[in-house]
Amino acid sequence: MRRSYRFHAVWIALLAAAAPAARAIVVVELAVPRLINADVPVAPSGVLVFRYDGSTFEPQLDPDAVSIAVVDDAGQPVAGALEQLTAGAELLPTHGTVRIWRPERPFLPSARYTVTKLNLDTGETGEDVFETHAIDPDRVLERAQVSLTLYADLGDSGEPSACCEGAGGADPHCFAPVLVPEPRVNVGIDVSSGDPGLRQLFVDVSPAGFDAESDPVEFAYAAELFKVVPFAERRDSYCIRVEVYDAVARARGAVREVCVDDDVRLFADRQPQPMPAFMIYDDLDVSRCRVPPAGFEAAWCTANEGACFFSDSPGCESFFEVCPHYEGRPRPDAGVQHNEDPMVHTDAGEPGDPGADKQLRTAGCGCELKPGATATWPTLLVLAALVLRRTRAAKARQITRS
Repeated sequence: MRRSYRFHAVWIALLAAAAPAARAIVVVELAVPRLINADVPVAPSGVLVFRYDGSTFEPQLDPDAVSIAVVDDAGQPVAGALEQLTAGAELLPTHGTVRIWRPERPFLPSARYTVTKLNLDTGETGEDVFETHAIDPDRVLERAQVSLTLYADLGDSGEPSACCEGAGGADPHCFAPVLVPEPRVNVGIDVSSGDPGLRQLFVDVSPAGFDAESDPVEFAYAAELFKVVPFAERRDSYCIRVEVYDAVARARGAVREVCVDDDVRLFADRQPQPMPAFMIYDDLDVSRCRVPPAGFEAAWCTANEGACFFSDSPGCESFFEVCPHYEGRPRPDAGVQHNEDPMVHTDAGEPGDPGADKQLRTAGCGCELKPGATATWPTLLVLAALVLRRTRAAKARQITRS
């Protein structure tokens, strides 16, 4: 059973955790959109393509916050307007935020134009210069321009082989703890010919026989296409569905299939590997897994460290028995009476014990304060930081599970 929802959620959580650090090294943010189809002369009947998002951690630019002005080589304005990708009345989804600038009349052939972009919120500007082609080339995506590269990668489509007792009397929860070799097809388009017609096309790439609901259409600018299509199992050939959108004609074109044959040599050296522990934390969460399967005790303890910080948390009845290295935390032992403060408890001792009146204040980190001692501000701050860290860890796991 393929559990790609879990695989993706883990990486989303990792990216979210890394985002603050990544933002710290981003010096220049995207202030105006990028003109991405003027690397070669633009077709006279063509359109301009602008991208409004940059790298992973750059904020997305609002298309309505930027004005676009085009002038010819004599400084005369060229009338035109921005629009989204449409086919008739249908608004097409795109990979990233892109807009089309369509002139009211075709550009002059073999001419030079200047584009001025103004960010209406910040006042920042940008300028692009482009030239037009002498003729209108055909806007056709040839089969030879589509590049398919097959390779093997480790994925999480293996058969479930580890099971644990379900929480609350639920059925056992089983998962695959091993990464197995899976086929991947990298799809690209050859732009080395400098074909201006290709710069007017968008493409949607999907597995052949795809389900539109689970794998929705998403058109990407053809000259920048880079997409990996995963397959869960090997087959004789791997076929990709390619649909073309012509931005000049505002029309979706014919759908074609392109295929690449299997290659046993690619899989000969790829052996199954144990799945990293962090990738199975949600499988081992106490909401699914009340007691870990044999061999997964350490990962189970780490996965539930935040959720089981307090011994009476739901599903945590077995935590301190399975995870003895956390025994310094408050736990429901016979001689312990819980106070209103969940971070402090009183050890009343056994009846008749001469030290029964001894008071020990035990913090959740396993630190003990001697009788009569008081916590200093630095100590309290350290304890508060520990609680905050564990609370955030628990919330992160909840986000991953959702």
